[in-house]
Amino acid sequence: MPDLTAFKRDLYNYLGVQPTDINYYVRAFTYVISENRKNYPTFQVLENVGDAVIGYLATLYLVEKYADISEKHIVREKCFLVSSESLGKEAIRLNMDKLLLDMRGAIKRDAGNKFYADIFESFIGALHYDKGLVECRAFLERELQGFFRKGIVL
Repeated sequence: MPDLTAFKRDLYNYLGVQPTDINYYVRAFTYVISENRKNYPTFQVLENVGDAVIGYLATLYLVEKYADISEKHIVREKCFLVSSESLGKEAIRLNMDKLLLDMRGAIKRDAGNKFYADIFESFIGALHYDKGLVECRAFLERELQGFFRKGIVL
């Protein structure tokens, strides 16, 4: 079992999040393909929820900030923002690699962007379950302001 006090401290120090229920975040940062759900969503469920939340919020951001651009541009920019390459790089920039809880010795710290994008999505899924959509939006806007801006290539 990981040191939850240190993990909770690191979540706050790296990501500015104070969990209400730490178990969501433990699941989000424990990459296990098959696991027993026991009252909490699996890593894969958190990843899928996070993917949906990020896609939704990225679309809202683009529509609200750039109301006069075409649907084609919105789709193109959203694809860039939610790509494995973009999210993987942001996960590393936010030190999510340092939060990984390796219960089985299976995590390679030099994994590619897809792996870290999955971790990023899983974290957003955990944040959504723990704090809700409003907090997810606040986190993405706070932490990814430059990321959103540099993605826009209208």
